[in-house]
Amino acid sequence: MSVLSGIGLSQIPYQNWLLPLFGVLLGVHLYLLFKNMNLKGPGPIILTCLGYLLLIITKGFGVGNEFLIYGAVGLISVGAFWNSFSFSRTT
Repeated sequence: MSVLSGIGLSQIPYQNWLLPLFGVLLGVHLYLLFKNMNLKGPGPIILTCLGYLLLIITKGFGVGNEFLIYGAVGLISVGAFWNSFSFSRTT
């Protein structure tokens, strides 16, 4: 919750809606990456899916290793930046 306190979300008394909201936002992100795969190639969506799976494994199965969570968020971020700033594929 320390990351969320920077934008004021940790002060909300009822926080059970945050995880489903972030899941929906990540689903929209994956959809947009999949839609843009013909232009950018499969790299960004592969990194994002690996990060998403790592996040599910660490949070869902209770592994709880802080470095794995940071790695998952890093993979998702790198996939998003790769999709945003890379040049189009030339075929």
